[in-house]
Amino acid sequence: MSSRWVLFGYKVENDKYYTIPSEAQTVQRAFKLYTEGASLKKIADIFTSENIPYSKEKTVWNKNMISRIIENEHYKGDDKYPKIIEKKLFEEAVLKKNTLGGKREKDSEEIRVLKSIIYCGSCGSRIRRVSSYTRREKWSCENNCKVKRFFDDELLFGETIRVMNRVITYPDILDVQTGQDIYEPSIEVLRKTNELNFLLDQSNVQFSTSKKVLFDCVESKFECCKFDASVYTEPLKEYFEQHEEMRELNTKVLSVSAEKIFINSDGSITVKFINGKEVNSIERTENSADTGSENSN
Repeated sequence: MSSRWVLFGYKVENDKYYTIPSEAQTVQRAFKLYTEGASLKKIADIFTSENIPYSKEKTVWNKNMISRIIENEHYKGDDKYPKIIEKKLFEEAVLKKNTLGGKREKDSEEIRVLKSIIYCGSCGSRIRRVSSYTRREKWSCENNCKVKRFFDDELLFGETIRVMNRVITYPDILDVQTGQDIYEPSIEVLRKTNELNFLLDQSNVQFSTSKKVLFDCVESKFECCKFDASVYTEPLKEYFEQHEEMRELNTKVLSVSAEKIFINSDGSITVKFINGKEVNSIERTENSADTGSENSN
């Protein structure tokens, strides 16, 4: 993903901000479409379909990117930023957004899938998404573990796409050492086995009691079995070989292939695939360089 640290619509030269005409027109168009009734997602879809660049080589928009534009007061002009939007139009757009604020939009498919598999790389707890945090969403550990970068939707989507595209390009990354199915009975299993044997040795066996102990014993034994997930490696590699690099997050591919995603304290993410292989967003393959720089937030 390309880095963008200057507010969309502007550039910096000699420590002074100037407008970028093409981007300024996009900002004006976003405000006009929104005040005329288009939703944030609709505007994002329009800009994406027209391949309007948000930053270098990035033409995929989402509703949160549009939302941040609509809410940013700098576009009215101030001591630092030249004016792009008339004050009246800005206030009209913000009023509409605040009025609709109580009508919470449902999670997108991408957010729904990510919520189901995302964890903290430091403590293992779930990652929660705060939909409005200092005017933009934030993904953070429910135990407040520290992370070096601010994870909003754009960064999380981008880092996830980065990992998935690396695997699509180099499927051999998914290779893992072949193991074997292992059964290691716990103390609880041994206790229940002895209890079951004792009941079955009685001259007057109580069927209902023995059945319950038997089922409990079988369940405990099953929990002690460690399945060799490496059997999924070859099918997984073949699956990725059939896909082209992602321009936006493909939730079907993610749901089929990924078991968990971890946000790490160093600002990277790690995707754990269903065969047990973990791939980090800042890892490099032996024969490739990492393509694209990290997002700045």
